[in-house]
Amino acid sequence: MPDRLLLGIEEADGRMVVRDAWTIDRCAPWDYYPKRQRWGIPLGPRLHDHRRLGAALYETRNGHRIQVLANYASGIRVLET
Repeated sequence: MPDRLLLGIEEADGRMVVRDAWTIDRCAPWDYYPKRQRWGIPLGPRLHDHRRLGAALYETRNGHRIQVLANYASGIRVLET
């Protein structure tokens, strides 16, 4: 289970940049919303000094460097454990 939740916002130049970060409250239950088939993640304190704030996140797929959220309209990706 991840420790932190990062929120990416698309910039005018098309890059998805991390704008907010929170810890995930491991003691609180996750909420499930069946009509939308979405999970509500229990947030802990906001992380004002997270090292990824202001950064676009990239990975290598099939030998190409691309943004980690490329081709994801919404949802959750676990990037680090």
